[in-house]
Amino acid sequence: MATNNTGNKAGENPIGGICRYDFTAPTNYLECDGSTVNKATYEELYDVIGTEYGGSTSLLTFTQRTSGFTADNISRSAYGNSYYVTGGGSGKLGTATNPESTWTLQTSSFGSTTINEAEYGNSYWVAVGGAGKLATCTSNPATGTWTQRTSSFSSDDLYSVTYDGSAYWVAVGGAGKLATCTSNPATGTWTQRTSSFGTGYILDVAYGNSAWVIVGSSPGELATCTSNPATGTWTQHSSTSFAGTQINRIVYGNGYWVAGGNDGKLATCTGAPTGTWTQRTSGFGTSHIYELTYAGGIFMISGTDGKLAAAVDPTGSWTSLTSSFAGTQINGIGYGDGYWVVGGSDGKLATAPASFLLPTITDNIIRSS
Repeated sequence: MATNNTGNKAGENPIGGICRYDFTAPTNYLECDGSTVNKATYEELYDVIGTEYGGSTSLLTFTQRTSGFTADNISRSAYGNSYYVTGGGSGKLGTATNPESTWTLQTSSFGSTTINEAEYGNSYWVAVGGAGKLATCTSNPATGTWTQRTSSFSSDDLYSVTYDGSAYWVAVGGAGKLATCTSNPATGTWTQRTSSFGTGYILDVAYGNSAWVIVGSSPGELATCTSNPATGTWTQHSSTSFAGTQINRIVYGNGYWVAGGNDGKLATCTGAPTGTWTQRTSGFGTSHIYELTYAGGIFMISGTDGKLAAAVDPTGSWTSLTSSFAGTQINGIGYGDGYWVVGGSDGKLATAPASFLLPTITDNIIRSS
């Protein structure tokens, strides 16, 4: 967090310190003019203020990295306990401490079964994938053991898993299946619940603003649970504005629920997810939206044809980004420690350092290094 040291001389400020200055900013300082700067250039400043004054969609430059997945698809990425983790085809699971550097493949315990997602919470990593497989690993995903657990999904695929930050894990998948587990996903029991999706696929689950939301294919679309996900009722909502189009992803951030699906459809809802969902212009045309996330003050979507877009306000304009995927499908987006990580088909993986805003304070400067 930045500190306002009005009255201090410029040379007395720590990095992130703000002081009044009526002339051109001296060396190691930037003017507090609300402009966008890049983590790669001002890493020390980012470590202090992060996105305290907002994230930015400009200056985001994605560069292809060597993932180690060769031709296997890469799914969703996550960050936790100083590690980036991504899974994908043929049971491959890669880890990195610096996403711009070396990605190392680990023994996942999935065999040749696809890993659809990995998530971190409560000092545990949880990975889910095809054929009912679910594995856990204690805090270090690189040196720890990924152990298969009983998911209660039988042979049905698991597509997504998330943790509410305090008490419950929820996993979702094929045949309308949804399972919950209390805070320890390794020793706890994953118990099937009634999802209200019938036999439809549940493709994603998210938690925010004291509510759970699941989305997927007909005869489902979107259902909410505003209480305990284990004992509460999952209620279908037909007024999502998707008109039967499959919803692939759901996320909550900065007071907004955002859902993305096939044919480039994207909708937002403020406050409770039981409210009105309004379609927005995603810029994807008829290309499917396969991933959607919120981090660092930015919403980001990706999908077919190598498309990638971002917005600070999801109800406004979405800015098309150069993904470096050259038409290859982008399946997953992750964020952590100031870096965006996107993965897709054919083992492609790209990273971009975050862009962030400087404070806006007339005749003030902030120490950057």
